[in-house]
Amino acid sequence: MAYILFTHNISLIRHVADAVAIMYMGRIVEFGTTNDVMGHPAHPYAEGLIAAQPYPDPDRLRTGAPILGETPSLLRRSSGC
Repeated sequence: MAYILFTHNISLIRHVADAVAIMYMGRIVEFGTTNDVMGHPAHPYAEGLIAAQPYPDPDRLRTGAPILGETPSLLRRSSGC
């Protein structure tokens, strides 16, 4: 049996998925086992999503860079990230 789950909830994915695909503007930019992608993200968008997940510890400082820039146009897609 297989399920396809679309979500921004990275914590949920860590618990229920064996493999994960990160999509950016409708295209898969990273794919692999959940442990590999979550432990060593290769794409800047994947890194930003993982860094943005909240933690219940109020004393923990956020690390990682925020996702900067403007929302890209789907009509004029760039060739890069």
